[in-house]
Amino acid sequence: MKTIYIIENKNDFDVDLYLEHPKKLNHTLIETANPDQVTANFLRFRLSVPHKDVVKFVVSERCDVIETHDLTGVTKKLAKEWEKKNYINKEFKLALFAIARINSKIHKIKFNKKTLQLSIDDLESDVSHIEDCLQVFSAESGVMGFLGLGFTSKAKNFFTGELNSTQKALRPKQTEKQALVKSIKKLRKKERKPILKVLKFWAEIDATTKEVTIKQCLTPPKKEATSPRKKDKKKEKKEKKEKKEDKKGEEESN
Repeated sequence: MKTIYIIENKNDFDVDLYLEHPKKLNHTLIETANPDQVTANFLRFRLSVPHKDVVKFVVSERCDVIETHDLTGVTKKLAKEWEKKNYINKEFKLALFAIARINSKIHKIKFNKKTLQLSIDDLESDVSHIEDCLQVFSAESGVMGFLGLGFTSKAKNFFTGELNSTQKALRPKQTEKQALVKSIKKLRKKERKPILKVLKFWAEIDATTKEVTIKQCLTPPKKEATSPRKKDKKKEKKEKKEKKEDKKGEEESN
C-alpha cells in the first residue's frame, strides 16, 4: 500500500519540516526510509523542500494479514486461490491438497454414517413397537384370558421371534456405526500431518479446535543437515572405492 504526499514550497526560502504519517497496526514500512521520529500515533519524516519547488514523498507499507481457517473446510479450490494470490507457495498448496483429500473421505464416511443412522433408527423403532406388543400379550395385561391361551401363546412366540431377528439385524449396524466413528477420528488425526510436516515453521495449529493460523511472507523450513555419522559413512565408502580402484590399477600395471 502506498501513500503519496506532494509538498509545494511557494516561499522564497527553503523549508525544513516534519511530515507526519499515521501509524497503523500490523503495518510495516517497505521501500521507504525509516522515520526520523516515532510517536504513539505517527511516523515523522524530516524533509527539506527547496524554495519555489515541489517535493513528492511516498510512504510504502505492507500490511501483515493473519487469517484463521478451520482445517475441515480446506478444499483444493481454496488452496489454488491462495497460491494465485501469493499467500502460499507450491509446497503449502500440496499440503492443503492432501488435507482436502482427507476431508473428502471424511465427508463420504459422514454421509454413510447418516444413511446407516436412519436404518438404525428404523430398527430401534421396530424393536420398541415389538416390545410394546409383547407387553400387551404378557400374563399381567389380562389379554390372555380374553383371547384365549392358544392364540396369546402363538402371538407371543411370533413377536418374540420378530424381536430376536430385529435385534440381530440391529447389532451389526451398530458395530458398523462405531467403526465409522473410529474412521473419522483417525482421519481427523491424519488431517494435521501434511500441514505439520511441510509447514512446521510456517503455521500455528490449535490441537483442540483443529484450526490453523496461516501467516503471510513466511520462509520454508530449512532442510535438516546431514548428521556427522552419515557423512562419515559416505566418506568411508568413497575411500574404500578409491582404494579398490587403486589396487585394480596396480594389478593391471603389473
